Amino acid sequence: KSDMESLLGNAGISNDTTVILYGDNNNWFAAWAFWQMKYYGHGEVKLMNGGRA
Repeated sequence: KSDMESLLGNAGISNDTTVILYGDNNNWFAAWAFWQMKYYGHGEVKLMNGGRA
């Protein structure tokens, strides 16, 4: 958990930062990142439906 907090913190992401994830190839990587962030307790993470335009 401390590694994830350090990684996100170094990117300027705190626990109250809303993170919106999207991706190509059926969003599998974005879905994995969403699960990881939820697992480690990040409260404001969203998965965009439909990817990017």
